[in-house]
Amino acid sequence: SSRRRHTRYISVTGVQTCALPIFSLSFGVAAALLHGGIEADVYRSGNFHDPELRRLESLVVIESDPRLTAANTRGATLRIEAGGVTHEQVIGAIKGDPESPMSDDEVREKFLRYSSGQVTQRSAAAFAEALLSAQPAGGMNDIWAILKEV
Repeated sequence: SSRRRHTRYISVTGVQTCALPIFSLSFGVAAALLHGGIEADVYRSGNFHDPELRRLESLVVIESDPRLTAANTRGATLRIEAGGVTHEQVIGAIKGDPESPMSDDEVREKFLRYSSGQVTQRSAAAFAEALLSAQPAGGMNDIWAILKEV
């Protein structure tokens, strides 16, 4: 079933290469706890060997939520137990989901942040504007060419 595949998908732990962390919920939770959120640079290879990040990841337990599964609902309940205190947060739609779409400004800012260091700021800004305008002058080939500008 799709639910069973999803459970296997999120159970990847102890990742050592760039290809796997995006498939590891435990890595993402540990990174968010350590860094206060998840940004693209969390998935750069230097972080895979961070002893504190790996220690936190080893403490993460992933369990299916039978209530969400029964309701066929996307979401998660994050429960942190530390020092005898339990903190719990239910998470439904996240920014960018159809139920919580991002504004053009949010899309632009996220793209600029994630492409930083990969392409020039000018090329990234032009690319984002071309995509958001939904009226590319010469089609997708011209939009992709914007990223190649130096």
